[in-house]
Parts: sequence; C-alpha cells; structure tokens
Amino acid sequence: MLSGVGVRALPYRAKVRLHAPAEAMADKFPPSTGVLEAVDAENCVLGFGGASYPNMAGFLGIGFTVPDPPDLAEGPRELSWRFHTAAGYRPAGSWE
Repeated sequence: MLSGVGVRALPYRAKVRLHAPAEAMADKFPPSTGVLEAVDAENCVLGFGGASYPNMAGFLGIGFTVPDPPDLAEGPRELSWRFHTAAGYRPAGSWE
C-alpha cells in the first residue's frame, strides 16, 4: 500500500486527502514522511504512518478527509473533544 521510509516503521497507516495542492504540501510532507500524490489542482493524497490515529490527525495541520482507513476519523473526533474540553466548551450532548 505505502512505501515511504517513515511509513514502514510505524504501526498505524493511512491515506488522507489533503485540501491543498501537492506542490504546496511537498515541503511540509517530504518523502521521509510518506507518499504524496497529486489528485487535482486543489487536492492531494498523503499515505503516511504514525504511532496512533489521534497522533496522525494532529500531525497534519491542514484540512483533510479520511478515505482510508475509516478508523483514522476517530483521531479528529478525539482531538476535537480534547480541544473543546481544554477551552471550557461543552456542547449539548456528551462526547464522553
């Protein structure tokens, strides 16, 4: 699936669609991070690895969607809960 050096050494792997052109992301995500592929003029896909899905989601620092694996979507949910809690915000309904 993925072949970057940084990908093979880590237990969790994913592909995410970044909401930015590949050319703009090349410096942020060098080949040692994973595999970056252009999709169109405004999006690219990054295949990369991490220690956990929440860690991977927090690492990106840019808008993204999660086509593979669906479990990675739990990372942004967990981070969202943590940031909302840290800011003292509790929306109606509990995320706990």
